[in-house]
Amino acid sequence: MFTFFITIAFLYFMFNWIKKNFTKPIEVIATAIKNEKTIDYFNESKNDCELTYISNEYNKLYDKLKNEIQINKDLTYIDSLTNIKNRKAYTEKLKEDLSLTKRYNTPFCMMILDIDDFKKINDSYGHKMGDNVLIEVSKLIENNIRENDHLFRIGGEEFVIIFSQTILENAKIVSEKIRAIIESDLNTIKNQKITVSIGLSEVTLEDNEDTIFKRVDTLMYKSKNNGKNKVSIG
Repeated sequence: MFTFFITIAFLYFMFNWIKKNFTKPIEVIATAIKNEKTIDYFNESKNDCELTYISNEYNKLYDKLKNEIQINKDLTYIDSLTNIKNRKAYTEKLKEDLSLTKRYNTPFCMMILDIDDFKKINDSYGHKMGDNVLIEVSKLIENNIRENDHLFRIGGEEFVIIFSQTILENAKIVSEKIRAIIESDLNTIKNQKITVSIGLSEVTLEDNEDTIFKRVDTLMYKSKNNGKNKVSIG
């Protein structure tokens, strides 16, 4: 009888030892992989050297892959030519700011900027020169907007700036500054003045993604139709 109890006690001890030193660590590894997380169960002070090595190597691989995934994700929001944010990034930022406006009545303004006579530039100087103009316009704008302003190229020669948490009067100052600097400082083509037409408006509580864009786009075309190189506000 005594031997029987000793055997049971030994088996119970071995069961718990195996569970603690093998089953539990393996479960931790499996759970971490399933949940796409790093493993923080092991450390070098324990005697499970092989499992510690596996967990550490897994963590290194996970961190590397996560970093590469984030890099690739970030690239999907970048315009490959100008290296500024693209239309996808614009759509997400607009949704975000519209949500803040409706929830907290936080103001923001949107500006649409279109390069005047851009087709003539391409036709006269070639598409390579046209690309250079787009790149230089992007750089000039980025260098002259504030930290909380967001610049996007949404297609062709058309750009959007979202002035987050900004009222119309302040956005108007920045928009006019950008128009003037492009006219005076953009020297991509020798002896060729390049100008832009701009539409600018402040969001309202009734706006959605379509209404704010259409209003600003109409204002931009108002600038085009009134002689170009202007900022129209509404």
